[in-house]
Amino acid sequence: EGLIATTILAEDFSKFTAGSESEHDATRLDDADGFIDDKYFNTPGWSGLEVYQAGGMAYLGYSYEYDDTGMLSTPILDTKGAVTIKVRARSLGEEGDHIMYNIIDPNTFEVLDSNYKYIGTEWTDVEFVTTYGDKESYIYIFTNSYDLLLDDIVIEKMELTAPVIGEEQNVTGTSFTANWESVTGADAYDVFGYAKHKVGEDGLCVL
Repeated sequence: EGLIATTILAEDFSKFTAGSESEHDATRLDDADGFIDDKYFNTPGWSGLEVYQAGGMAYLGYSYEYDDTGMLSTPILDTKGAVTIKVRARSLGEEGDHIMYNIIDPNTFEVLDSNYKYIGTEWTDVEFVTTYGDKESYIYIFTNSYDLLLDDIVIEKMELTAPVIGEEQNVTGTSFTANWESVTGADAYDVFGYAKHKVGEDGLCVL
């Protein structure tokens, strides 16, 4: 018992069969509205900018139209609570780059959370932890300056199990000692006390 990780999205780009790591396919997957055909993903609903196949990987190029780096956006997800974003990535910039994510509210397009980490030119496993998502949101991944190769993306919700409640001790008319088993990963516990009271025939309950 303790911290439980539940995968809410996993993409290995196994359907990105064209091209290779050294030379990506020339056909851009995102259409004029940014949507990408569901046939390329394990889960429908992805979108992006300057997304190409690269032999089992995704290549994000530079957009000269927007004068900005490309990006890849997940389907709508429930990211409320503690969420871990895991990405395997490699920068194509000579000195590496910063890989970034934004969590976006799809209704207001407000940025709920954003973070970045440096990656080099070798494959790197990057992990972000956030608690600033919402029931409906999407995550897009991009870089600061250079083209990017992505392999695996895994997004997990992290939840704690409820503690096992032990038998109460030192019970008096006004107090008792509560007991429970500690939960791995918990920083604090909320304790709620309840009391039973008999309601009289007049419907009144005096506490």
